[in-house]
Amino acid sequence: MSLNEQTILRDFVADVTGLVVRPIFDGIELKVDEKPFATIKLLNDADFSSTKLKDSTESSELYEIVVYPTSNKEQRTICENIKNKLSCATFDGFTVADNIGIQPVGPESPADLLNYHRAYISVTITKRTNRRN
Repeated sequence: MSLNEQTILRDFVADVTGLVVRPIFDGIELKVDEKPFATIKLLNDADFSSTKLKDSTESSELYEIVVYPTSNKEQRTICENIKNKLSCATFDGFTVADNIGIQPVGPESPADLLNYHRAYISVTITKRTNRRN
């Protein structure tokens, strides 16, 4: 179930960074005075494959972690820390793919203080399930 993996990733990122990590849902309000913090969101879980005998399946899920730091230096430090720790981590029930991406994104206007120094981190996880009778 995706919620379980999202919770595990959320707690892992919080432990690694010391930040509050919030799951994204409709109606959530993010405030500039609460920076630094991070958010996590499941983008898709559509990739699915099975073996010829259908005794094993593999699925993948793409998560987006958004970091809202207070400075460029803090952004780089937090993002690299998350990437390095996720690359080496082992989780019960899923693995993190080697394609962790970091994309800094600036604010849309100078008045948008919340989105200054924001960065997106994309994380793909894969899960294998054995269906032995």
